[in-house]
Order: sequence, then structure tokens, then C-alpha cells
Amino acid sequence: MVEQYRDRVVIIDDDAAVLESFQFMLELAGFPVCAYGSASAYLSDGATRPCCIILDQHMPQMTGLELATLLRSKGDETPILLITAAPTPALEAKAAACGVQRVLAKPTVEEDVIAFIRGSGQLRQH
Repeated sequence: MVEQYRDRVVIIDDDAAVLESFQFMLELAGFPVCAYGSASAYLSDGATRPCCIILDQHMPQMTGLELATLLRSKGDETPILLITAAPTPALEAKAAACGVQRVLAKPTVEEDVIAFIRGSGQLRQH
């Protein structure tokens, strides 16, 4: 099952409206997307090697940084974009320390998200 996700952008956000909005925006831009409502849903699916991950920071049970740290501890180097409604220098420093490539404030700018995906260098648009 993992191989089918290699050419996909994974989005993880507990807010269904945000999740659907991201999925719609990226599919409209030509990117294949897999969306998850929680970190545990993503982890239980076994899709551990997408081209990149767009990850919400504030989720119940496991935050975005906790998931990023877990993935890195397992040797997963998938590029991660962390989104948050409350970006701070401290959060950005923690994100960088656990291997997150970029932090963006919500609401995000579509061009910034697409630039991150293209910059991951691992995905071709369909």
C-alpha cells in the first residue's frame, strides 16, 4: 500500500473544513492528495513515504511537532510543512530542530503551499 502514496501530497488536519479546503485547492492545482483527520489515522494507514506532508500543529492526541519528531525518529525524511494559527519564533525553532522544512501561518497563501510542494522535488503534477 505504501507505494501508491509516493506520488501524493499528504495532508493531516483535524479540522474537516480545512482538510477539505486544502485537498480541493491542491487537486485543482493538479496534485494527487491523501487527506487524514488525525496523526493516528495517517500512522495506521501505513502510508509513510509520500512526496511531502502538510501537517497541522494543533491536533488532539498528537500535535504536528510530535508527529514530525516520531517520523524523523523512524528515519523518515519526507519534507514537512507545518501549518499553525499561532506561529511563534519558539515554535519555528522547535519545528526546525525536529526536521520540519517550513512553518506557515493559517490561513495559508496558496502560492506558498504550492511552492513548498514543488520545492520538495519529489512530485510531478498530473
